[in-house]
Amino acid sequence: MNNIAEGYGRKSQKELLNFISMANGSCNEVHNMLYIGLDFKHFEPAKSQQLFDLANEIDCILNGFSKSIKDSLMTPLSKSLPPPTTINNYDKKYE
Repeated sequence: MNNIAEGYGRKSQKELLNFISMANGSCNEVHNMLYIGLDFKHFEPAKSQQLFDLANEIDCILNGFSKSIKDSLMTPLSKSLPPPTTINNYDKKYE
């Protein structure tokens, strides 16, 4: 979560994507720690499954968030500009 908060504070969506990637890496670390905890019997298998499910859900959310930002970066500039009539009306206002 801190990675995402830091990414929001940056100046570009590309930097935000980098921090989302770091958050995804942290999620993978959690998966690994869960396997280790299970191997050392720090918690019951049923509890570990709940934690794995939560970590998988977070992983899916992060991947969807990243895809959404990547898709917005791929939007052609022409789609983000106002229609020509709006531009023409703007020009006429200031003649």
